[in-house]
Amino acid sequence: MLPTDEQLLRFMDTFWGYGSLRASFWFIGMEEGGGHNWPAVRDQLDAWEGQGAPQMARLRPPETEVDSNPWFGLNARIQPYWGTISRIRLAAQGRECDRDSVRDYQVNELAAPHGDACLLELLPLPSSSTNAWIYSGHSRLDVLMDRATYLTELMPRRVRALRSLIGAQRPRYVIFVGLSYVEHWNSVAGTDLPTRPERPVTCPGSPTRMVIARHPSSRGVTREYFEQLGRSLKEDAMG
Repeated sequence: MLPTDEQLLRFMDTFWGYGSLRASFWFIGMEEGGGHNWPAVRDQLDAWEGQGAPQMARLRPPETEVDSNPWFGLNARIQPYWGTISRIRLAAQGRECDRDSVRDYQVNELAAPHGDACLLELLPLPSSSTNAWIYSGHSRLDVLMDRATYLTELMPRRVRALRSLIGAQRPRYVIFVGLSYVEHWNSVAGTDLPTRPERPVTCPGSPTRMVIARHPSSRGVTREYFEQLGRSLKEDAMG
């Protein structure tokens, strides 16, 4: 089935990420990676529709497809972004952060339907990079004519909607991932969040504690940085 513009609109208006909004830890990125080509986007949209077009989709593939999936099968590899999120969450729980522990958390716990950590994205459509834009060649929607228009149209309403989601669900922690969108993270939070040192802040009118973390692809960032961030969240929770 080819995605229609109506399907793209539903996805942009509805989809937020993976896991459960009842999770106590929300990890929010700029946008999902992928989207290298149109067939890949089409498959993702169709899979989402097949799940009932939920706000939060299943991260783990169906059992019939698990064994062939590189991130969840018997020989699962650590996906760079998911592995980093897993490392933070393990450290926040005081658990081991060795390679096997990170892989096991990714495979079995990350963004699980009833798990304690979910993955959200500020922008809905997957993209291989901030310089790539494949959608104008496959849609008649004005909002998708180019990336600049997409950002101008989507960003304000996604920021407002994300703020409302956090206010309604009241997660314990929100970890924004990436320094490129600090102004938007601050808009969601309703206050200026510190970036150095990275420490959780209680935002106006909300019990949720929020913090900005560097992106895993940032130059010079180390595993220890993310483990230390997780330990700081553990200390914050205990305090």
